[in-house]
Amino acid sequence: MKILIVGANKPHSLEKIYLKNLSKISIEAAIFDSRSYIDEYRRIYINKFKLMAGNKSIYKLIGKKLLNEIELFKPTVILVFKGMELDFQTLYKIKELNIFLVNYNPDHPFFFSGLGSGNDNIIRNNEIYDLHLTYGKAIKIEIEKKLGIPCEVLPFGYELENDIFTQIKNINEVQRVCFIGHPDRSRASKIKYLVKNNIPITVFGNNWSRYLNDNQNLQIYNQSLYGRAYWEVLRKYRVQLNLFRGHNENTHNMRSFEVPAVGGIMLAPSKNDHSSFFIKNHSFFEYFSDEDMADKCNQLLKMKKEEINNIRENSRRISLNNSYSYLSRSKQLIALLKKHIM
Repeated sequence: MKILIVGANKPHSLEKIYLKNLSKISIEAAIFDSRSYIDEYRRIYINKFKLMAGNKSIYKLIGKKLLNEIELFKPTVILVFKGMELDFQTLYKIKELNIFLVNYNPDHPFFFSGLGSGNDNIIRNNEIYDLHLTYGKAIKIEIEKKLGIPCEVLPFGYELENDIFTQIKNINEVQRVCFIGHPDRSRASKIKYLVKNNIPITVFGNNWSRYLNDNQNLQIYNQSLYGRAYWEVLRKYRVQLNLFRGHNENTHNMRSFEVPAVGGIMLAPSKNDHSSFFIKNHSFFEYFSDEDMADKCNQLLKMKKEEINNIRENSRRISLNNSYSYLSRSKQLIALLKKHIM
């Protein structure tokens, strides 16, 4: 099996993580970096308005280059991550080549919660794939009902090397709540509620200062975290707040596995599927309202160190024992592909 991944070839992208782990299980794979063409195109100011006005020439260029790459690589499977950069004509030509066409959307195929989560290409192209993959059981049901196309659940996972965990596991704890992620009004509202109720919280992510101001209860770091720095922050803060976006409701997100994997203590909204992966009040916690969120934060911040250490160990152990790593997810991916191709 030869897999051509279509998406972003950035160091910490999900596509790159799968490429790395597919190679570990002796699957020949490559990435066609469709995202880089859009990023380069949009660097020219006028091109942003061309896209908004309906000029789709960049998609035709990407399609041409992708077809050239297919001719050289000769994949048996094309795995499209999201697919915002591909037009219908390109995918139709791929279908004519008798290549198995798969879409994996780490957001949502029907509900877009921001400019980067979807566009008209996704809406038009959903029906052309041979197989859809999604992280959420509820999304699977919706895809199969609306599109009549097979869909399989491939949950998110974690990519934490053992040597990094060993280096940071004894890092000094910070007695604060932490949130890592992109800002929006909904998330800012949750943060403001905690600040108003005297919960000490630190946020990391680009442009948080557009929504929040530093004060005695709030620290703002307008920066993205990657690599060891990311895992250190997940590990050292007492509470990791997991705030979902609209498309994650009733499911989970990437942080759902990353926090427990590093032995972090996750507090997430209710109406999620975390209980199918972890044990409530044992290896993760959930809240049902803003008031309950603040109460749970207070409880966890006041909890004895011995109890906290037990929760950290529980989270880490469940992650390892149940093989939630992306290496295991890559093996699941191949099993799912074989199921539908053979």
